[in-house]
Amino acid sequence: MRAALYARYSTDLQRPTSIEDQVRLARARADSANMEVVAVHSDEGVSGSVPIEQRPGGRALMADAAALRFDVLILEALDRFSRNLVDQERVVRRLEFDGIRIIGVVDGYDSAHEGREMMRAVRGSFNEQLLRDIAKKTHRGLRGQIARGYHAGGLSFGYRSVIAGLDAKGEPVGHRLEIEPAEADVVRWLFARYAEGLSCQRLVADLNGRHVPAPRGGTWAVSALYGSPNKGSGILNNKLYIGCYVWNRSKWTKDPLVSQILAERSRSDAPAAAGARKRLTELEKEIPHLVDAVAKAGWSQSLAARLQAAEGERARLRTLADRRTPRPGSIDALQRHYKELLMRLGAELRADVPRARAALQELLGGITLTEEVGRVYAELETRPERLLMAAGGEYLDLVAGIGFSFSYRRRIRIT
Repeated sequence: MRAALYARYSTDLQRPTSIEDQVRLARARADSANMEVVAVHSDEGVSGSVPIEQRPGGRALMADAAALRFDVLILEALDRFSRNLVDQERVVRRLEFDGIRIIGVVDGYDSAHEGREMMRAVRGSFNEQLLRDIAKKTHRGLRGQIARGYHAGGLSFGYRSVIAGLDAKGEPVGHRLEIEPAEADVVRWLFARYAEGLSCQRLVADLNGRHVPAPRGGTWAVSALYGSPNKGSGILNNKLYIGCYVWNRSKWTKDPLVSQILAERSRSDAPAAAGARKRLTELEKEIPHLVDAVAKAGWSQSLAARLQAAEGERARLRTLADRRTPRPGSIDALQRHYKELLMRLGAELRADVPRARAALQELLGGITLTEEVGRVYAELETRPERLLMAAGGEYLDLVAGIGFSFSYRRRIRIT
């Protein structure tokens, strides 16, 4: 049987050699059962809370699974998959549905054993609780660093983090903020120009025109300057620049629908489908050669077995492809439909200008023109439901399912 190995370690009290140790353990299990190891995938420094399709090694593993390149998956334990019970159950069920046996060397999990569902539930609940405990301990440690006068948060533009000192073991006792002179000059310039009455759009245009490096690389955006007053984000709303260090302001939570499902379609289905199509193409070329070989050399047990295995794999891949064909109303179908509309957009607009104007107004809503220091800007309000209405009624269910309920104003410079 063909076996694939998967290993993962996070940054929580684990070392990079953990990957090597996990692979060695899994390979020994494969060797003891006379399995051929055909693939080894791993993810280093990735938390168990990250869905498997969002990890490089995880994506490659799921692509191989979709192409049916292995029969058995061996890993140290199910928590290498995920420390989230829902995500673990989703991945395991998907693999087992495709006929892949899963073996956990340390936790004793085996798809071939009865009662495995109960074991998964117990192990998954324990792993999920462990992840919550780690988060609490991490937060407690950060709170302690703040109480000791150290920095324990993200970096703001204009500052850098430096080690405050070393303990007896030679490890950092904490970090302090230091002013980054070049970036600090940009911050002072921004506040001075904004106080003079220049808009964020003007400031961004000036910075990009002078090729000033943005906080996250690339070009400057208005959101980097203004952000959100309520959240204190954006350079102009950051209280750190007036000497007030705000910590523990935000709590990051993951939407289970977005992270578990929508991430499964956009990041996993595409490479998995590509891998399946590639393997299917290979089989379509391989099978005729095997048939010719049988015809020329006569019947042989080895050739017949290879031909039977190839035809069986082709049948499974075809069934898998049919199951994953995008249905009307899905994200994939919506993206494809919009691409088709965009390809025809230019011709449609030129064919009937008055009708095109009316259609755009209905789609984009009211458009307001404003003049500012010799330049004209167009402000418009965009709502996702309008875009989905334009795509067709079958996509309205998608709005309710995902939960789009926001709108935003967009400002575009015309002259």
